[in-house]
Amino acid sequence: MNYFVSIIIPVYNIEKYIEECVNSVLVQSYKNFEVILVDDGSKDRSSIICDDLANLDNRIKVIHKKNGGLSSARNAGIKASKGDYIAFIDGDDYWDDRDFLKDVVKCLDESKADFISFGLKKYYENEDFIQDTKYIFDRNLVDINNKKKTLDYLISNNLYISSAWSKIVKRDIIMSNNLFFKEGILSEDIDWSARLLIYADKIDVIDRAAYIYRYRQNSISKSLGRKNIEDLIANIENSISYIPKSDELKYEYMSYIAFQYLTLMIVPNYVNEDLPKEVVSKIKELKYLLRYDLNNKVHKFRLIEKYLGFNILNFMVKIYSKIRKG
Repeated sequence: MNYFVSIIIPVYNIEKYIEECVNSVLVQSYKNFEVILVDDGSKDRSSIICDDLANLDNRIKVIHKKNGGLSSARNAGIKASKGDYIAFIDGDDYWDDRDFLKDVVKCLDESKADFISFGLKKYYENEDFIQDTKYIFDRNLVDINNKKKTLDYLISNNLYISSAWSKIVKRDIIMSNNLFFKEGILSEDIDWSARLLIYADKIDVIDRAAYIYRYRQNSISKSLGRKNIEDLIANIENSISYIPKSDELKYEYMSYIAFQYLTLMIVPNYVNEDLPKEVVSKIKELKYLLRYDLNNKVHKFRLIEKYLGFNILNFMVKIYSKIRKG
């Protein structure tokens, strides 16, 4: 089937990168798509570049809007989209495979999946170096008609990436379940991916790491603050609240959330400010999530917490973070 794909690209002050991102889509061998550039109130030349690109290719649409953040931009793109499926690309990233979309559509035509997941590579801009990651998908281990088997495989192998750009999603699933991004919060993809996981029935994968994630070294310690922690907590608690109490897949869903909890334990070590006692207490209170240890990394954390206690686990996480920061 010749699926029409909407590719939503939020744009905010990325004049240096946006052409590379858009061109990586325009060169795709599969041609039945639209590109929706959402200029989120850019203050540099990004908005002008978007209009120039649209004048060169009638598949490109541009939305200019007041700055509202990544979620607001994506939501505007979703509402304007006409595709059977929706893909997301952050405007400073790009695809590196001309046949990527063609092969994705071929898989979707076979499976009629609600969404398809794929991997990424990291581009270290300072070193001009692209690093392969460990996201290796085996489509033979996915059963389109057995969601539990598929989730067991994806979550245990850490292959369900929370980022929206790691999936191409059926538009009907988004619209019928109001799967818009929550605005005004950070790490919003965690919440969105939790809801998607619950509402989607058929999940497919493709063993392709065509997404190039641009990584700015040492930026993590400069950009994290108290709001990152508080929003992470909110995303985790919201994700838990979406799960029906009697759902037979509760363990799988909670295991996805438990992996996000590992991030919650690690991130405070990159924040250059003291956290309020209630925030520290909430992090410890959520340690029960470690019981949902389908993911191997979560399982290791659980064993340490079980036999050595939470304080020792937290101390080990601090040491790990210190080594990682260099």
